[in-house]
Amino acid sequence: MSEISNNKKIYQSSELLNLIKLDVQKLGRPYHKLPKLLKSCFDLIDVNFVCYFLKKYRMNISLEDIQFNADCVDKNVEVYGNEAGHIGFDLDRFLLLNILNDYYGLNRDDIASVLPNLKSSDELTQSNIVPSKTEERLKNKLGIELSQIILNQEKFGKQLESRTEHSVMIGKWAYRISFILAGGKGAFHLFLDSGNVDRLLNALRHPQEFGTLKSYTVLTKANGGQGASTNMLETLPVKLYGKLSSLTLTLSQLMELKKGRILPISLPDSIPLFVGKQQIFSAMIAEDRGKLFFSEFQDITSEIKHD
Repeated sequence: MSEISNNKKIYQSSELLNLIKLDVQKLGRPYHKLPKLLKSCFDLIDVNFVCYFLKKYRMNISLEDIQFNADCVDKNVEVYGNEAGHIGFDLDRFLLLNILNDYYGLNRDDIASVLPNLKSSDELTQSNIVPSKTEERLKNKLGIELSQIILNQEKFGKQLESRTEHSVMIGKWAYRISFILAGGKGAFHLFLDSGNVDRLLNALRHPQEFGTLKSYTVLTKANGGQGASTNMLETLPVKLYGKLSSLTLTLSQLMELKKGRILPISLPDSIPLFVGKQQIFSAMIAEDRGKLFFSEFQDITSEIKHD
């Protein structure tokens, strides 16, 4: 006699699994594969975000997670149009103000004077403080540029240009994609209509060059691995660590240290930069808007003197 399987076939409403419900008009269209498709581009999108925010706003922002919700209703978003249809954009206002802080050089006291007694993103979202024109302009700019970074990945084919649509009002979206930033810095959300979802899913039916692991492997073999290796290196995220200064103290001097004492330390002319524990470059220290930056990079191999 065979054993009875413990796998449930019927669930109570409170025990339902996290499923994506497909409407009749979506049958035959792999909407459920969109999360996997976009997460396959996670590393490339993360690198693009890091370069974008560092270059334009001098902010150290990286991507932590991508979350997906189907059939979302939201009317309070920025709406843009492209050749595939319409997209929407929204971001945490707390994140927007932090970007303004770094972009325009505002300090925390200035933000606190505008938004008193608000210490978290949730409190800020629930507040009734009207956004300024500067916030609205920056939000519109971020929406256009970030949406193009996400939707114009190489595997999605022809690049599309986003344009602001002031006269269009859309309440229901096929998908909401939430990009969660590392370090609790907030999130921004991209809304897609069915036309833009179909454009992304078209990459599954007609994969572009480097679009899938299979085509990537074939191209690697055809080029002797050179083209693929170059592409991997160019998109590899790297963090540089610099040793600004050091001071040698005896044990007796260390024991005599007290809170508030100032130690004279001078910065060297050239700062060694490391990737992990290996020194790769040396650089100069530059100051701009109260922040320190590495500049004038020099390869250490060019500094080696031969007898």
